[in-house]
Amino acid sequence: MNWEGIFKEPHVWLEASGPSGDVVISSRVRLARNVVDVPFPARLNAEGRQKLIDQVLNASRAAPTLASAHYINLTDTKKNERQFLMERHLISPEMAAENLDRGVLIGPGQEVTLMIHEEDHLRLQSFTAGLALKEAYAKADRVDTELGENLPFAFDAEWGYCTRCPTNIGTGLRASCLFYLPALIINGDIDRVLDGLAPMGVTARGFYGERSPTI
Repeated sequence: MNWEGIFKEPHVWLEASGPSGDVVISSRVRLARNVVDVPFPARLNAEGRQKLIDQVLNASRAAPTLASAHYINLTDTKKNERQFLMERHLISPEMAAENLDRGVLIGPGQEVTLMIHEEDHLRLQSFTAGLALKEAYAKADRVDTELGENLPFAFDAEWGYCTRCPTNIGTGLRASCLFYLPALIINGDIDRVLDGLAPMGVTARGFYGERSPTI
C-alpha cells in the first residue's frame, strides 16, 4: 500500500472552498448496502468475509468512479494508520478500533470511500467541501448505481434496502454537514441551538459521528 501517496493526497472536502465554507466545513452522504443472501458482517466467518471482499473489489474495478481507487486491507494496518484514516473520516471509529477482516476503497481526492464490513457489508461515503449536499448525493448515487450493476443488493419492495440496524432500513441514506460555530460556544448559546434541532428532525453528532461529543 502506498501510504505516502495517501498522506500527501489532498482531501479536497476539508478545503474552505465550498459554499458557505466559513461556517460549513463539509457535507457528507452515506449509503448503507448489503449483498443479498449473505449474512451480516457480525455473522460471517473469516472465509465468508474474504469472499465478500473479493466480490466487492471485482465490482469496484468495473465501476468507473472507483476503478482507480486505493484499496487498504485493514487487517494489515497498524493502529496509528487506522487512526489517521479515521481522522480524515475515511473510515469509522468502529473500523479503526480493531484490525479485523475489513477494508476500505479510497477514491481520487478522497471524496468517495467505500468501507467493507463495517456494520453493514458496504458503507459508501461521499464528501464535498462546504454546504453541498446535493452534489454529495449525486456522487454517492452514481457510485451506488455503478456498484449495483455487479452486486446484487438486498432490497425489499415494501421495506427498501435491508440493513443490519432497523433505523437504516429504507433508503439506507444518512446526510450530514460539519459545522464550525465557535461564536455560539463563546456566547454560551450552543446548547439552546442544539436543543432546537430535534423538533426539526435534525440530530446533532460529534466530529466522529454517533457517540462522539458535539462540542
